[in-house]
Amino acid sequence: MTIIKPKVALSDTLLQSLIKLPGKVQKKTREAIAKFRQNPTSLGLNYEKLNGPDKRLHSIRVDQCYRIILLKSDNSDTYILLWVDKHDDAYKWAKNRTCGVNPETGAIQVVNVTESIDQEAIEPIPTPAKTSNNQELTKDIFFKFTDKDLKRIGVTDEMLMLVRSIKVLDEIEQYERRIPNQVYEALYMLALGEPYDDVRSELGIDNDQTYDPEDIETALELPGNQQHFLSITDDAVLEAILNEPMAKWRVFLHPSQRKLIKSNFNGPVRVLGGAGTGKTVVAMHRARFLASKCSDNEKVLFTTFTKSLIHDIKQNLQKICSYDEIRKIDIIHIDAWCHNFLSSHNLANEVAYGQHPQRQDYWTQALTYNEQTDLSDDFLRDEWERVIQYHDIESFAEYARIPRPGRNGRLTRAQRKSIWPVFEEYRNLLNESRIWEPADMFRTARKYIISNNLSSGFKHIIADEIQDLHPQAFRLLRAMLPTEEFKQNDLFLVGDGHQNLYGHHIILSQLGINIRGRGRKLKLNYRTPEQTRRWASSVLSNVKINDLDGDQDTPNGYRSILSGPEPQLETYATTIDEIQRISTWINDLKSNNENSVICVTVRTNNELKEYSGALVEIGHKIHVISNEQNDIDDPLPIRIVTHHRIKGLEFDHVCIANCSQMRWVKYSESPSRLIAEKCLLHVAATRTKNSLLITATGSVINQFS
Repeated sequence: MTIIKPKVALSDTLLQSLIKLPGKVQKKTREAIAKFRQNPTSLGLNYEKLNGPDKRLHSIRVDQCYRIILLKSDNSDTYILLWVDKHDDAYKWAKNRTCGVNPETGAIQVVNVTESIDQEAIEPIPTPAKTSNNQELTKDIFFKFTDKDLKRIGVTDEMLMLVRSIKVLDEIEQYERRIPNQVYEALYMLALGEPYDDVRSELGIDNDQTYDPEDIETALELPGNQQHFLSITDDAVLEAILNEPMAKWRVFLHPSQRKLIKSNFNGPVRVLGGAGTGKTVVAMHRARFLASKCSDNEKVLFTTFTKSLIHDIKQNLQKICSYDEIRKIDIIHIDAWCHNFLSSHNLANEVAYGQHPQRQDYWTQALTYNEQTDLSDDFLRDEWERVIQYHDIESFAEYARIPRPGRNGRLTRAQRKSIWPVFEEYRNLLNESRIWEPADMFRTARKYIISNNLSSGFKHIIADEIQDLHPQAFRLLRAMLPTEEFKQNDLFLVGDGHQNLYGHHIILSQLGINIRGRGRKLKLNYRTPEQTRRWASSVLSNVKINDLDGDQDTPNGYRSILSGPEPQLETYATTIDEIQRISTWINDLKSNNENSVICVTVRTNNELKEYSGALVEIGHKIHVISNEQNDIDDPLPIRIVTHHRIKGLEFDHVCIANCSQMRWVKYSESPSRLIAEKCLLHVAATRTKNSLLITATGSVINQFS
């Protein structure tokens, strides 16, 4: 006889509570959940009904000290595992909770009744006073919306008076724990000025559908609920999730993310999003989705700028993809792919990055040809990067007529002619030595593909952190998937101008990629507390951010839905004092939760050695993350990493060490370098999921001018 297994779902709150348990109890919890899925009535589980306000809540035994709280549907054999804790604490948690399906949105709402709305404690909203112009003086922030409108985003009758009491945006944060997740997020977006219909659409709310308040089984299939609840259909999936409960991104996706992942686009797509909005998560799940649609001889390329990010992405894709999916995805950074391609056709030269000595020497030699003495060396270098290399210019005739948008100062034809020999000589010196700049490598590969009508071998290309790619890399990506060969779902480009560390001026339309009508944006930060997000954003307050297609990316609507402590900025007389303070900060955090993942980040590799060595000497267990060394699953060691390498990672608590005001003085004469340093600090600050400590000797950086 076939035994039909019950339908079991995990909530994100269960994983949150599981993370806090001792390791041995976590193991027992995983075993209990697996056993429950096989047979909920197993005697060893001690399945019992609770006597709280919600009669559908039950518990099962982990051991003599710990219990799991779960919700049992009344009309089906469906269960949602909600919480795990010590026996008395678990029962107290359950006693204070009620659950249900919202009839307007289908959202599964878990409400804390001890923090539910006290109607008598909220003063009634008076009839608004009016001026002589008949304008209301006293309004709630949602006055434009009727009660029916608010109910259609999940507000219940019990919540209405509280919602109507909210006057300003920041007050919403005070009610985060009193309002179900979807309702809180919807109110936040409306308060930010997002159109009502767009909010419902982004949250996956169907305009015309109503829902049975008791039908939990159907509700679990709605996109809006899959941000917080996951139905388990496979024992291997259950084991993978429970073995690494901190990686919630693998399974809990926001409806707006899920929509981007599964949509079909007739052409290239550009997805913008600030730090913590889940851009890379979307890109990885998009790769998996497209790979699942590929035939055996079709492939997806997942690429980005740096090798270290590729290592992280490869590890994470392997965790969410099946064997059949992962074998259809090539995961390689763009420079490596390009070099491998050219080598396979016997075309590879040496590539000169950064401070390559010959590159520097050749540039110095070429500058002796400068006849326009009022133009600085820095100006000429920028002219080479932003005009000559950007626009594929190979002759003076091309240079003489090319527009120079974004460049300071107009150059006459005579001025251009007088400085052209610098660029010509520099290129000749590179060519004679068979040395390429990255732009030359990308250009050579593109031209070879086009002239020989070659196929890249990919059906889809996904590029992450595109703000870091050289402009010529975009021309190459376009050539790898020419529009006449394939159009639907060809290029999926993900990035954020706020994290532009290399100063590339990117306008996709000028680089052969037309995203008209296919620009998307993720606005809500699900990682960094709002207090930290504000500080990190203030670092870039005077910087114009490019939307990567020629317009300005405004911060309108970008906000975190999480609240947390204000960033701490502290200064010390000596580095020894500073490191001792960091050690105390670590100990305090670990004493409250030893499983907290704590990171110390510094600007340079020399500082990485200095600070990691000092913390080891004090007695801390350290794990250094570098280009050669990835992160690990063990939460106990303190991570230490440079600002560049921290990109793409996240931690419970972050300390930005040696963040001295004096560090930025040397960039006062180089605006582009200063902007890059601002972006780097912004990146480091937004890696935290909880607290941020910023330390320095002397004067700590607090703002940029």
